[in-house]
Amino acid sequence: MPYQTPSRLPLQPCSLDGSSRQLLLPVPCCNSIDRFDLLQEIQAGHCLMTSTAFQDTDCSCTFSMATAMAPCAFACSALQSDTTKLRFKPVQARLKHDGIPSPPGNCSLDIRKKTNWGVATASYQVEGAWNEDGRTPSVWDVFAHAGNIKNNDTGDVACDMYHKFPEDFSLMRSLGIKHYRFSISWNRILPEGAAGTPINQKGIDFYNSLINEMLANGIKPYVTMFHWDLPQILQDNYDGLIGKEFINDFINYATVLFENFGDRVQDWMTFNEPWVTCVLQYGQGVFAPGKPYGEAGQYQCGHNLLLAHARTYRLYHETPQLQLGGLTYAQAQKGKIGIALNIEWLEPLTSKPADVVAAKYGIEKNLGWFADPLYFGTCKQWNSGTIAERDLDTELVWCRRCIGVG
Repeated sequence: MPYQTPSRLPLQPCSLDGSSRQLLLPVPCCNSIDRFDLLQEIQAGHCLMTSTAFQDTDCSCTFSMATAMAPCAFACSALQSDTTKLRFKPVQARLKHDGIPSPPGNCSLDIRKKTNWGVATASYQVEGAWNEDGRTPSVWDVFAHAGNIKNNDTGDVACDMYHKFPEDFSLMRSLGIKHYRFSISWNRILPEGAAGTPINQKGIDFYNSLINEMLANGIKPYVTMFHWDLPQILQDNYDGLIGKEFINDFINYATVLFENFGDRVQDWMTFNEPWVTCVLQYGQGVFAPGKPYGEAGQYQCGHNLLLAHARTYRLYHETPQLQLGGLTYAQAQKGKIGIALNIEWLEPLTSKPADVVAAKYGIEKNLGWFADPLYFGTCKQWNSGTIAERDLDTELVWCRRCIGVG
């Protein structure tokens, strides 16, 4: 089948260089999937593009690509054309990477087609407006204001996205960005944090405007519910993720998000990098809220986080909602729930058995800690470098589909 230019690539009128007879078609740069697909089609000898600008059939040109966020230039020799479409056959086809390597051999075309490339932020990293419109402090506000960050930096203003998001999304659109993951500030939505406390309408209004502006610029939203910035009031009330009360409060928060934004958001992530949350925030205490509770703290945090994720998944995918006519959120809103796990991959230093075991142990301890309950409904115990599998709390047995891949 000839390649058809996706509608997300807005075609602009081309220019015809009379001396070289080259057509240059400037368009916002497509993502890497489209680039490789198009190159493959050109090399195969067929390429279909749509434009009202092509009138001349006697031209020759090349296909080239600059860096990932630069304008593209499509140019080919024409076989036939009319005022609406032109079928090309390549005179010369090449892809200029400017330092961007070709995909690895195991990164198949099918995988690339199923991959959405985009950008991501976190609310505390970019929003600013830390004390505006009803927002209360998060653990990161308190941690930064206490002087725990180099140069006494804070997120009080950050990128000021709270006030500049229309400009931000216009810039993102000009760069060809189609997918954006952002997080929601729990304490901007629920200033008192807990279930049964008032919803801040100004917070709801802000994220409604943010999502609508994103969609108006052709950018698909991906929402992270929790990106490390717990409301400080919940940290004060029951030690944050260490307290069992966290689970119900998170489910209540998730419900507010589904009710207010689920009609436009189909891709949800409950937690960003839970290893960071539990190890750096509640184990080592080097991230906010700065609680160096050691392994006891980090594993209690991980247990509560996994239960909160699992119950949120069940709420979204399995719990009928009266206000939706008995449908689940997933059925009515056509979305799915995931989680963003992180891992520093480990390779053995040598082929010695001890090194091989050590690398496997590190991966199991840091990734398997969260991934095994999600995929298999079981968790691991780590003791003196050995790993023993045990059945997890029964509440997690049905969690093997929690990340939305099964």
